[in-house]
Amino acid sequence: MVLIRELIFLEMKITVKVITNARRPRVEVGSAPIWRVYVSVPPEKGRANEQVRELLAQHLGVKARQVVISKGKKSQHKTIIITK
Repeated sequence: MVLIRELIFLEMKITVKVITNARRPRVEVGSAPIWRVYVSVPPEKGRANEQVRELLAQHLGVKARQVVISKGKKSQHKTIIITK
């Protein structure tokens, strides 16, 4: 697992694939350029997006308000921007 302790940049852009209704919420960073984010909630009323933001913030060591979904709010494939 890749864990970034301190962000030394102004902005970072990542692409994620969201898998809903997972047993255990988690973030997987593999060799592919797309991260996989497993959320335990269904994709209803933005709850999955909120959990994606919270999981990525926890994984990267930033606040959830610094994690912004810029593309794909209603899709499994999302572009995320993390700001400092």
